[in-house]
Amino acid sequence: MNYIRYEDRKKVSKLEGNIDCSQEYRLFWRIPFPDEDNILPGDYEDDWREYPLKGFSPDIFNDKPGYMKMHHETGLWLSIKCYHGSKLPEGSLDIKPQWNVHGEKWFISLHNIVNTKDGIKVEIRCHACGKYWTCNISDIIEYVRDAALKKRLENYLKGE
Repeated sequence: MNYIRYEDRKKVSKLEGNIDCSQEYRLFWRIPFPDEDNILPGDYEDDWREYPLKGFSPDIFNDKPGYMKMHHETGLWLSIKCYHGSKLPEGSLDIKPQWNVHGEKWFISLHNIVNTKDGIKVEIRCHACGKYWTCNISDIIEYVRDAALKKRLENYLKGE
């Protein structure tokens, strides 16, 4: 459902053999970016557009690491444990993990909106390793810096 926002689900019709997205739960919907208000469902250019949640790095991810693969054109591959920004992986004599001190680091991004029987939730994703989680909007709302997007997410919290 990356080509349709949750609030636009009734603007489309069900095709034979497909689900009725206006009736189904547990579907993943496009983030309602304000700068895309004039775009019709299905006409979005970037189907995987995300929103960085700069500063969001809860320690609950420490026990659910992912893996990043890094490679070089010479054929060298490294598989590095990813703690999604909450801590660095352990190093060795040959490998020294460290943070880049330039700029603001961010690992977690808002990836989708999810409609559940318990209300609207969000799917977040580690930008480094690609691991996904579903959580409540209230868990991430303080990290949404775009005021218009934040208001739309708060409206989901209110059930609008």
